[in-house]
Amino acid sequence: MTATDWRACRDPGPMVRALPVDQFQRAFRLFALACARRVWNLLPDAARAAIEGQERFLAGYASAADAEALYVAADREAQAYYSGGRAPDARAYAGSAVGVSPARPVTTAQVLSVSSCAASAVAC
Repeated sequence: MTATDWRACRDPGPMVRALPVDQFQRAFRLFALACARRVWNLLPDAARAAIEGQERFLAGYASAADAEALYVAADREAQAYYSGGRAPDARAYAGSAVGVSPARPVTTAQVLSVSSCAASAVAC
């Protein structure tokens, strides 16, 4: 992607895929957390705690294990919203927007998924 393409692009997909994921782990995590913060009012308590835990981890104030435990609890709660064949609603999308584990490297697919879930929550 050229600089001209980047400035003209309105779709984050090609932009995110153009970045070398190994060099932008922190930036990808911060972007994913910012997307989740856009739907803060829809998030259950466990998801809010996971976001705050990941922010503390990125700032050096929490261990990866502590942040991961909060993430696992939030993910478990988000999955409950999809049970029983119900169609996802705004709260389910918002809960899924937390989906970046501090214990594993972030992929471009995860970043796009998180931003998509946050956008879907807003749209609901």
